[in-house]
Amino acid sequence: MYEQIQQPLTDGVGKKKAVLPTGKIRYFLFVFLGFMGLFVVYALRVNLSVAILPMEKQFGWTSETKGIVLSSFFFGYLFGQIPGGFLATKLGAKHVFGIGVLATAILTLLIPLATCWKFHCGADEKESHLWSLIALRIAMGACESVTYPAFLAIIPKWAPSEERSKMVSMSFGGAMIGTAVTFPLTGWILTAKDTPIFGGWEGCFYDLGLFGVLWFLVWTYFVSEYPEENAFVTAEEAHYIVQTRGNTKSTTVPRSVWVAILTNKHALALYACHFVNNWALYTFLSFLPTYLSDVLKFDFTKSALYSVLPYLAMFMFQFVGGLMADYFIERKLLTRTATRVTMVNLGGMLPAAALVWLSYEKNSSTAFALMTLAVGLSGFAYSGYPPAAVDMSPAYSGMLYSISNTYATLPGVISPALTGMIVKDKTQAEWRIVFFIAATLYIVGMLIFWKFGSAELVPELNPENVDGEEENVLRDV
Repeated sequence: MYEQIQQPLTDGVGKKKAVLPTGKIRYFLFVFLGFMGLFVVYALRVNLSVAILPMEKQFGWTSETKGIVLSSFFFGYLFGQIPGGFLATKLGAKHVFGIGVLATAILTLLIPLATCWKFHCGADEKESHLWSLIALRIAMGACESVTYPAFLAIIPKWAPSEERSKMVSMSFGGAMIGTAVTFPLTGWILTAKDTPIFGGWEGCFYDLGLFGVLWFLVWTYFVSEYPEENAFVTAEEAHYIVQTRGNTKSTTVPRSVWVAILTNKHALALYACHFVNNWALYTFLSFLPTYLSDVLKFDFTKSALYSVLPYLAMFMFQFVGGLMADYFIERKLLTRTATRVTMVNLGGMLPAAALVWLSYEKNSSTAFALMTLAVGLSGFAYSGYPPAAVDMSPAYSGMLYSISNTYATLPGVISPALTGMIVKDKTQAEWRIVFFIAATLYIVGMLIFWKFGSAELVPELNPENVDGEEENVLRDV
């Protein structure tokens, strides 16, 4: 158990000096379990995308009905971000993150019941209750919407300042791996129709829902709000984290911070970058497979690799980007702000170039490679703008990211509708417009973050540190 240390370590001349501990249990307790938490978050979000295919056939749903069911999640997801950031700041990020995932998992277990008002919808069941299913999906979106703001609120409590990039990128990678694993996994579950409850389309919800509940139990047992309160973290490691993380102690959000969150130019640059990255991501997730199928006649039925590889590539570039960013900062090759801007530039300029090339490419194999690169290379940006929220305001990073994620959810509503309006005849010229919009937004977001982005403490966002210096807070245990 961590014991309070009265004086910080010094280098002999009064300057604070952090000693790197030999143990790194934080990478299991926080990074790995956070990775698995976001794995669960995305698994519970995307499993319906596969399960809805046999559900559509069994209940005779139209394509319009299927679209409403799938999109209903985002109506709840849009409006829960800010409450999630507020609750994480007020009540503790560990509990808000954990309960957000648990509530989503429990609601996932109820999807069969909401669909046919039975826990087991037999193959002969043809009547569905759409209003209850849609209401449940909206509730799932609301519960899941608190997870990212809460996770961003707990990161500065566990992450030494020079390790934020890789700890953020590694844990955020759980979302992409969760997506990559869930698509083929749910496909396999669908084939196990003879297994009662845990096979077929119902099994997609029961199996993953139970996994989410299990994750919550492990998270609750092993993770604490602060590493210095954790029985599994050595005193040496806890002291190192406390010395290097900056001020994270805050349970209220002053009015001045609210004003800064909504008006500060550095915060607005973060929101713009997040918005454009999510615009491209939602375009990738929703329409690139359709483009390759309709325009390039690419056959996705031959291998599950086609649906997995782009997300594996994104995880790889997230991981590499995190290592690169922390290396630049630790070796003082670039300033913290320059590092964040560099990663955003790589995660914007390279995918934009791939999208432009893709819009003219007619060979299906080359087009798939370009799609994979466009999705994968965008992973560099995850070592740019997400940790910048923690850099600018460790104590209020959850609130800052909740506003950012609210703006960044809008592309999930706007982009599909706009793309549907543009792509009517399914020609490559129409799709070129879609890709050029995404590529242009990448460049615009990159330029805004280059001009106005910051990764230093912003005084308006840190009223406790008005002098702009990071304050070490040693908590009593």
